Amino acid sequence: DADEIRRLGKRFRKLDLDNSGALSIDEFMSLPELQQNPLVQRVIDIFDADGNGEVDFKEFIQGVSQFSVK
Repeated sequence: DADEIRRLGKRFRKLDLDNSGALSIDEFMSLPELQQNPLVQRVIDIFDADGNGEVDFKEFIQGVSQFSVK
C-alpha cells in the first residue's frame, strides 16, 4: 500500500548514502539485519535482480516483498 511504499522509500533514501538513487553493495550491507547473516550473498542476489551490482528502488521494493510475511 501507499504508506508501506513511503516507509520503504524513506528507508531506501537513508541507506543511499551517496544519493545515487541506487544502493551499492556496501550501502546495502549497512542494514543491521544483513551484517551477521551467513546467507547475505543470496539476499543480495535476490534484491539485485538485474545483476548490475546495485539495488535500485524498484529492486528494493521487489526484494522486500519477497521477504514480507502477509
